[in-house]
Amino acid sequence: MKVTVDLPIEATRRLVKLAVRERRPLPLQLEVLVLQALGLWPPPDENQEREDEARRQCSSGGQGAAGPEVQHRGGDLDAQRF
Repeated sequence: MKVTVDLPIEATRRLVKLAVRERRPLPLQLEVLVLQALGLWPPPDENQEREDEARRQCSSGGQGAAGPEVQHRGGDLDAQRF
């Protein structure tokens, strides 16, 4: 499909900066932005890999269901009053 878009100059500048940061050619970056808007990016395989990795990180390390204990410079956060 061919789509023509007339962007304001500021939006064009942001798009170019984003494409450079993401190391993608400008047309590919535009395609990625459209797919993100439609909820189709990143591709499903990458989504599943990220979810699996997050689950592995949460379940490893012997942490209980509550997760890691939160520490603060002054000691345990529960002992401090806010």
